[in-house]
Amino acid sequence: MKEQKFVMITVLGATLLCSAPSFAQFADGNVSNQRCTEWGDSLETTEVVHRYNYAIRCTTDGRTLFAIKKNYEGITHVGGIVTTPGYPIYGVFAPTSPDDKIAYKNPKKWFAPKTAERSVEGCVSKVEGDNLMPANYEIFAFCASGCYTPEQMITTDPFNRSMTAQEVFSSKLPTIAGVDSSSSIDQVSLKQVTVKGWVTDLSPTNHELLNFKTLSGGNLSVTNNHPILTSNGEIKEAGQIALGDAFVKADGSVDPVVEIVPSSYYGYVYNFDIDSEEEADQLLVAQGFINGSVRFQNEDLVAVNRQILRTNIARSLVKKYGAQTKN
Repeated sequence: MKEQKFVMITVLGATLLCSAPSFAQFADGNVSNQRCTEWGDSLETTEVVHRYNYAIRCTTDGRTLFAIKKNYEGITHVGGIVTTPGYPIYGVFAPTSPDDKIAYKNPKKWFAPKTAERSVEGCVSKVEGDNLMPANYEIFAFCASGCYTPEQMITTDPFNRSMTAQEVFSSKLPTIAGVDSSSSIDQVSLKQVTVKGWVTDLSPTNHELLNFKTLSGGNLSVTNNHPILTSNGEIKEAGQIALGDAFVKADGSVDPVVEIVPSSYYGYVYNFDIDSEEEADQLLVAQGFINGSVRFQNEDLVAVNRQILRTNIARSLVKKYGAQTKN
């Protein structure tokens, strides 16, 4: 077999997202990722299309419109996979001090439409108390998700010790095991990688899961778009895995998938943001199989949120000083 380095892995779909929401921006490193559930705007997968339709119809800013389309449609790569969408959340710019560069609140407790009926309503409110967007509200972030169910075992060091995803999150474990960049598909070695963000929901949420069984008797339960390494060296979203595809185990052996059972789950899911720009460091081990960290899921959303952040900072300066500001 020709040696295949992990650093050459093809990621199928640049925005590998899961089915439930979170802010796709981490706070100051070693803290839990703030969730869209905290904002109160959790959408199930079936509701995202209606939010998208509303956002497209009611967005006039070209840059934000492009971001909405990009995050909904994903980016098609090798294999033609179109990824699950990110969706926008809305608020009003509301600084609490002169030092606030960007601060959003929801004083009207208003949430953009998430049903087919509401998605075709008008855009901006003209009458207090109607269902339309209140004055001065705008998109300020896009949402994504964590992926592991609580009981999934995460390998925490090169000696194959492990803890559940929930335990890693609850203990804020500072390091877990990642794949060393010198590894190849048939010769895997692990190393310690630093965790800079522990991702979860702040309240229970509905999730659609895929439960995989493998020929060796292994199992893995993840949300539909969790990134998983396959034996040909590609990372695929879980929903694109078919019977006969093979996962890669931590010892480099391959394990064909023999059963895929979908299920619904109400509760928390977890993932971890690794403090590294190395692609291989973003490959973790769960249930003995190599799969992707939150970075594979949220990378594009972080870039888009950064762009929205710049736009909103510029807009806030115009509001404050009444001057034209270039983005």
